[in-house]
Amino acid sequence: MVTFPDAKATFIERARLRRIEFRRIKKQFEKFANVDKQADLESNEYPLNPDQFAIQHYSDKSKDQPPYLQDPDFYFEKTDLASIPMDELEAISDSEEATKQS
Repeated sequence: MVTFPDAKATFIERARLRRIEFRRIKKQFEKFANVDKQADLESNEYPLNPDQFAIQHYSDKSKDQPPYLQDPDFYFEKTDLASIPMDELEAISDSEEATKQS
């Protein structure tokens, strides 16, 4: 990459945009599925309440699958499921920062 700085700049920009897109998809899923990350971290200390959660099993032929299981591009195509500010998507998490440095 030192020999071809233009190629490096192109690939770095593409990687940055790809990370932003995957963060958008992840945050859309969290909002669509009503996932609260902080509550999830705190709940690891306590067993799940069976009255509150139900485990669903689907096969390829199940007719009652949720839409995100029927369409493999569900989160790629649905950009309006949740509005997420761009600065939130561009923010680099601690785990990403650690990965960049290693």
